[in-house]
Amino acid sequence: MNELIAAFEFRLPEVMALLGSGGKTSLMFTLAAELAAQGRRVVTTTTTKIWAPTADQSRTVVLDSDHRVLMAKVRSALKEHPHVTMADSKTTDGKLVGIPPEVVDDLFSDGDVDLIIVEADGSRGLPLKGPGTEEPAIPGLASIVVPVAGLGGLGRPLGKDTTFRPERFGRLAGLEPGQTVTPESLARVLFHEQGLCRNLPEKARLVAFLNQADLVSPEVARTAAEAAYDAGPDTLARVIWGSLNNPVAGFGLWPE
Repeated sequence: MNELIAAFEFRLPEVMALLGSGGKTSLMFTLAAELAAQGRRVVTTTTTKIWAPTADQSRTVVLDSDHRVLMAKVRSALKEHPHVTMADSKTTDGKLVGIPPEVVDDLFSDGDVDLIIVEADGSRGLPLKGPGTEEPAIPGLASIVVPVAGLGGLGRPLGKDTTFRPERFGRLAGLEPGQTVTPESLARVLFHEQGLCRNLPEKARLVAFLNQADLVSPEVARTAAEAAYDAGPDTLARVIWGSLNNPVAGFGLWPE
C-alpha cells in the first residue's frame, strides 16, 4: 500500500479533501492507517456525514458539539493514538455528524497534525454521483483535493442503480437517462465548472482517484484515467486508478 501513498506525493503537513463517490471512505481510512503506521499523526473527519468507522478503520473516535472542546480532545488523543477520527456527534442510525470546514482549518493551524483527511460531500455508497448545489464543503486550508469515482459505473446505463442524483450527472455529462456511462462522460462530470471540483481553495492541487478497477478491464481503467486527465485543469497533477478491495493488484498512474 506504500505504492498508493507514494502516488499522492504528500507534502506534509497538509489537509486533504475527498469528493465524489465510489470509495471516499475506504480511501480515507486506508491512507490514514498506512500513514499512522509510519508514525504520522492523522485526523479523519467529515464536513457532511459518514458512517461511524469500524474498529479496523479507526479505533479512536472523538465527539463533541463544542468544537473548542473537540479540538482539545483531539490534541490530547493524538498524544497516545496516531490516528484519530473526530466529529460533532453521532446520530441514532450510526452516522457521524460532521464539523464546519473552519474547524478543520483551526485544528490544522494549531500545528499538531501531519494530515487531516476530510470527506467533503456525500454519495450514498454508489459508484457515481451528480454533485449537489450546496457541495462540496472544503476547508479553506485544503492543499490537496481528490475527486473520487467508481469505475464500476462505467459501461452501464445512467440511472439510480449506479448514480446518486443521476439527473444531475446526466445534465453535466450530456447523457439522457438510460444511456451508457463512458469514460469521457465521467471525465466531464469530474471537471465540469459545475461538477465535483468547484469552489476549490486557490492553492489546492488536484489528484483524481478512480476506484473499482477490478470491475472493469485494464484497458477501460486506463482509458478512463487518460480521459480524466485530459479533461482536468492545469492544477490536476495526476490520475491514480486501482482497487481498494484488491490493492495487491497495484495502482496505475497517468501520466506515468
